[in-house]
Amino acid sequence: MKYGFRSLCAAALAASIAQAGDSFLALNEIYISHDGTDDMEYVELIGSGGQPLDGYLVCVVEGDGSGAGTLDRAYDLTGQTMPMDGYFVLGDTAEPATDLDIGASNTLENGTNTFYLVFTNDVSAVTALLGTDVDSDDDLVTDLTTVAFIVDSVGVADGGFGGAGTDMIFDGATVVGPDGSFGPAGIFRDGDHPGAWCNTDFLDFDDVANTDLPRTPGALNIACPPAMCGADDALEDNDDCMTAAMIGAGTLSALQAVDADADFFRFTVAPGEIVTASASFTHVDADVDMRLFDADCMNELDASGSVSDMESVAWSNDTGMAADVTIEVFVFNGGPGCSFYDLDVSTEVDPCLAAGDDALEDNDDCASASPLGAGTTAGLFVRKGDEDWHSVSVPAFSTAYIQAIFEQATADVDMRLRDDCAGGSVDISLSISDNEQVAYVNATAAAIDVFAMVEVFSGSAGDCTPYDVVVSFESGMPGTNFCAATPNSSGFPANVSASGSSSVSANDLTLVASPVPANVPGVFFHGPQQASIPFQGGMKTQCTNMPVRGPIAFASGTTLASALDNASPANIGVIFQSTTRYFQAWFRDNADVEGYGLSNGYAVTFTE
Repeated sequence: MKYGFRSLCAAALAASIAQAGDSFLALNEIYISHDGTDDMEYVELIGSGGQPLDGYLVCVVEGDGSGAGTLDRAYDLTGQTMPMDGYFVLGDTAEPATDLDIGASNTLENGTNTFYLVFTNDVSAVTALLGTDVDSDDDLVTDLTTVAFIVDSVGVADGGFGGAGTDMIFDGATVVGPDGSFGPAGIFRDGDHPGAWCNTDFLDFDDVANTDLPRTPGALNIACPPAMCGADDALEDNDDCMTAAMIGAGTLSALQAVDADADFFRFTVAPGEIVTASASFTHVDADVDMRLFDADCMNELDASGSVSDMESVAWSNDTGMAADVTIEVFVFNGGPGCSFYDLDVSTEVDPCLAAGDDALEDNDDCASASPLGAGTTAGLFVRKGDEDWHSVSVPAFSTAYIQAIFEQATADVDMRLRDDCAGGSVDISLSISDNEQVAYVNATAAAIDVFAMVEVFSGSAGDCTPYDVVVSFESGMPGTNFCAATPNSSGFPANVSASGSSSVSANDLTLVASPVPANVPGVFFHGPQQASIPFQGGMKTQCTNMPVRGPIAFASGTTLASALDNASPANIGVIFQSTTRYFQAWFRDNADVEGYGLSNGYAVTFTE
């Protein structure tokens, strides 16, 4: 999922935050095609009864052939209100449950399409894109993300999507379908949101009988039917690490992945070789994933969990002797579903092992991290499965920036930062561009040692790369933290820091919240008083009273940053010298049950 956002554009941010904690809005059921003339189509939204729908639109982006990327539909919900039963239906005139009439027939196009629920402060900016190619650069990220915030999205696919097909689904939307070579007649969430989209069963194509898997516009969805799975394959029972089937290089066909019944395989890798294991299957039958472990399954070496028709794991044997690995093939999260699959295992000499260690080896773990000071350390080398660790002493009241300089085309390098070898990451950088950077703000009066890990991403096409490390420091802290945050879906709480100064006239303060879920939108807000207002049963806390919202920002990787422009008080409210403002970040978190997260607090006393 690329982006998503809950409305923060109510008159007062305090009211909108309360709304974010108590309400939601999502796509819930879509009926696209049926017998005869398509005059019963609809898109059903689910949400909190009584909430206004101003600024929301339901959009459809074409995914078929030469028209892929065209914004075909943009239904404006401004002026509408969610009925008290919690269902809102945009439907054809003949659909009895319709709340907003979208036309007589054929209003929703058959085929591969991406459906969106978006929010914007400028509806005309979205509707102006109707009929245009919103993905002119063919990167599968649409221009909708520049004028609106994606609250929810889902891709409906026919047989032209996936494999050798040319159809497209945009903005990282969940893909549902195809139904054989056709697109589904209709799709639905398992028993309503937040249930997952059912991906092996679809709404009844017979709109008259409507008995097989009945559509339910304006009412509770049915549950996804349980998967029907066949008998064990020839290598069962290889259900755990102890009973893993011993295999050699080559392809094993007609294996079966069954929900709650994983398959394990044992394979011997010669020294200096890299093993690659790939499972090929049909994703619409079941979401099959893979993991690669050492011989006794105590250490995970690689993992693959995409939503495509193939998963692949790899490991390079740099131990100097033959080593057994264990391959696990399983259905994601225990089901539902089952799928036949082929398992292909191959080996080759690992070219990365031919390169010798760099001058700082062996810095393979946090305890053996190589100490670095300010400046550039050049001529380093990192390979997949053999990360490098570096330690940096951060002076009191200073910020340290640690960069890895490399070329993404050679290998996909990531970074993680710890302030304690026994603890978790305090910052991460996982982009898919050249170079990564992590940062640490030392708000204490003593120097603090931090530990930066540089690694090649397990899914990287390249296995090794040269790189340089650049360390720099920035003195001073314009503010202090207060009011602890709870972990978000990154696994860690988002903590706020800042760069620049607290000078009103200098107007150079930039707020940073990290780590947040990757590439999400969010805002920084601030108020005149500290607060401790519990949300979501006490799982989240609003840390400031009478808040004012700042401008919308998008996280770069897991870092959300926003420059506080005091020259534009219409966006942030007037900030005067000799006053203290209490800041906090709100950000989208699709993995959270409420769909959002909050940082801790950050207090800044402003000077002249």
